[in-house]
Amino acid sequence: MAEAGAPRGPYVRGPYVRGTRRREQIVDAARQLFVTEGYRAVSLRDIAAAAGLTHPGLLRHFAGKEAILDAVVDDLERANHVWIDRQGGPLAPASMVELAEHNATIPGYVALFTMLAGEASSAHHPAHDRMRRRYEWLREQNAAVLGRHVEDPRTEATRLAAVWDGLQLLSLYDPSIDVPSELARWLEALLGGGRASRSSGRLARADSVTGAPVRGSVGTEPARVGSPAAGAKKALIIDRATELFASRGFHETSLQDVADAVGSSKSGLLYHFPTKEALLEAVLRRRDAGGLPGPGDGSGPADLGAAVEGLAGTVRDAPGLIEAHAVLCCEATAPDHPAHQYFRDRLSGTRTYVAAELARAALRDGRQRSAATSFVALWEGLQFQWLYDRGAVDVPALLAGQLRRLGPVE
Repeated sequence: MAEAGAPRGPYVRGPYVRGTRRREQIVDAARQLFVTEGYRAVSLRDIAAAAGLTHPGLLRHFAGKEAILDAVVDDLERANHVWIDRQGGPLAPASMVELAEHNATIPGYVALFTMLAGEASSAHHPAHDRMRRRYEWLREQNAAVLGRHVEDPRTEATRLAAVWDGLQLLSLYDPSIDVPSELARWLEALLGGGRASRSSGRLARADSVTGAPVRGSVGTEPARVGSPAAGAKKALIIDRATELFASRGFHETSLQDVADAVGSSKSGLLYHFPTKEALLEAVLRRRDAGGLPGPGDGSGPADLGAAVEGLAGTVRDAPGLIEAHAVLCCEATAPDHPAHQYFRDRLSGTRTYVAAELARAALRDGRQRSAATSFVALWEGLQFQWLYDRGAVDVPALLAGQLRRLGPVE
């Protein structure tokens, strides 16, 4: 005899199974859209269409886009934790490389979590608290793995999480970067050889090596020469756009939003920036002033050390530039984003520059390109963590410590 209220017969079980499958279909469609276009760029109607549903039909399964995002992240995290649980004990450093290999086999895992690392750094993002807790868990997990191998496991745990995040970001702009291999090299350099071996566009941009303008698929308008008042107005527009892009992302910020923030009409804003892409370019150029430098006349560590000191000033005086960079750089991993080519070229050029500086400093192992890749990855990844826990992550100090490791032969 069945309990009261228990499902009975096909009339209840059939719709339930169909409902479960429909939810899975929605989650699969949403994951693909979030990965290819970014969370903020996708609407509920987009997801419904991709899942073969009407908008009201989708709302019978999920209350909103935030609930769908939760379901997508839950699925991906579950696959990750299942793998960890199957190891049957504390992870070894080599297991971290194997985990990176495993994550690369999960469709959408790397792309989605990289996107969220930047997008959700804004406190207004629905996944902000979740990602903050995730970083806390990652640092604890990494510290447990490294505890028997390094003198300061908490510091190295923060660096490990950062370089891992950064490598995933770089790989989305340059698929030739093999995250597990680069992660293995990082761990081998940290722990000593052998213990972490591998088991298996649209914007005009500034060339980060020469500083010369390079034309992208969207041309740049010549700078308009105006009065000091016009220059001050442009600077204010860029300031407010930087704040809005950092808070909402590019897609959810309209030109009208920026005009309202500066107390201007939309037509007044268009006088200074004829398109939203032109405004985005101006924001990126402003941010680039606080990033890694171009070639200098000094030694490699001296030049890079000056960049780290400059970053300390940015952290103190202009954190909004870091916030905007994190959101836009991760959002733009979607190939159709108007800043995708900009970041792809800039990150590639930055790695080339850092490699040249390390070569001039007589890097011990001669693998300047790999060391440069990991240093740029560390730079990017530490900024993400800082945005979630500004009191726990000292970005300049952690970068300076890594530079000391890459110093010239005595």
